Amino acid sequence: VGLRINDDRGVERLGMSLQPNGSMVLGFDAPPGTGDDRNRERITIVADEMGGAHIRFLDRRTSEAGRMYLDQQNQVWMQFSDYTRKPPLIRRTGVSGDEVIRPPQ
Repeated sequence: VGLRINDDRGVERLGMSLQPNGSMVLGFDAPPGTGDDRNRERITIVADEMGGAHIRFLDRRTSEAGRMYLDQQNQVWMQFSDYTRKPPLIRRTGVSGDEVIRPPQ
């Protein structure tokens, strides 16, 4: 089940869907030609099937640049990612403090 809103050129700019697993997803797309057109989504808002939630920000290269999410312990985190670094760098901030995460290569 879903809803798609197109701009005046017929290009999708917003998509809303209820996924088979029970997640509700709302995605906002950038116009064509403003980054990697393989995935023009820039903001995703999700209420997931387990009662969690997240907001995801994609950059013009379609990498996840940031995320705000509710974890399993009901704590909210802001996470910032830089995948241009080798190794990638992820920093998150929450009520309990800051953390730097180095994902495995």
